[in-house]
Amino acid sequence: MKLTNSFFLASILLLMFLLFEAFIVGPSTYLSSNQTAKKLKDTVQIFNGKDLSNLRIILENPDINKKDIYSVKDSILYFPAGYKGYIRTKEIFSNFDLHAEWMWTEKGEEGNSGILVFIQPPDTIWPNCIQVNFKEDHAGDLIAMNGAGFKEAAGKPKNTALMLSASSEKPEGEWNTCEIICQDDSMVVYINGILQNKASGIINHSGTIGLQLEGKPIAFKNIYLIKK
Repeated sequence: MKLTNSFFLASILLLMFLLFEAFIVGPSTYLSSNQTAKKLKDTVQIFNGKDLSNLRIILENPDINKKDIYSVKDSILYFPAGYKGYIRTKEIFSNFDLHAEWMWTEKGEEGNSGILVFIQPPDTIWPNCIQVNFKEDHAGDLIAMNGAGFKEAAGKPKNTALMLSASSEKPEGEWNTCEIICQDDSMVVYINGILQNKASGIINHSGTIGLQLEGKPIAFKNIYLIKK
């Protein structure tokens, strides 16, 4: 009788465990897997870690051999001194969370670069877009370029909405992170985890994404976005 009772109790416990797995653990694990799969599906690598074959290169001097303007090592994209222009995606984006990391590879003259968001045709120096500025000590300024517009830049000098906090940029030779969150006609920008700007009422909130070059050696890595 004791053995039967013990077996019966063990059976009940096993049944309870299986029901717990099926109805509690199972569904949550399934949902987590689905969410992870969706996130991976919606992630776009702006830089593929090897070359610029998936991007368009626009230079102020069209006679320059485009293969000479960059190099790649350990999935890091390096641009030497002396080139002015930008590289951009071929695909058009609207709602997304974008991540990028950059570093000034040489000390000396003040560097200037940035992320060009919602680039409109035609390709020109400089295009209609919103620039998330990486200019040294101004990383996080937002500039409405060549006809672009948003509420916070309207009527401001050089159509620029200055960063909201003191510079959060790291010294030359150290990596910085930029997070750009775009939803409909709004944008939020973080530099190294610090909220640096907001834009609302963006006129053109769909377009290609670019990396700006303005002459000083710079490196980029981990450039991707997640579509929403």
